[in-house]
Amino acid sequence: MKNLKQRISSTMKQLVTWLVAGDYDAIEKYTGGVRLSANLISVAIFEYGHKLVMPPTDIFENLYTVEVIGASPRKWHVEINWWTEGDGRSDWTLECTFIDSQESLLKAEVDNLHML
Repeated sequence: MKNLKQRISSTMKQLVTWLVAGDYDAIEKYTGGVRLSANLISVAIFEYGHKLVMPPTDIFENLYTVEVIGASPRKWHVEINWWTEGDGRSDWTLECTFIDSQESLLKAEVDNLHML
């Protein structure tokens, strides 16, 4: 199995891939719709008004990650900036909670989509 840093990176990369592709239903299915449904994600992206693109690959290796102390199973708060066509890095972020699991990807919840 991958080490923890690789699992966090791979999980975020999958979520961002779905976000950029506009596959909000896949995000809702993967996260169980906890906190944000596909519809709420769609509305946030529409209101943002810019075309999202995948960030450079190295961004996934340097994610802002904080372990939630005392959580069982283990949990991490993880953030990544959105990237847009033409503008690059955005002030908007995707905030998630990742939860330890036996799978290669961690369980995930989308906590927020917002401007810093």
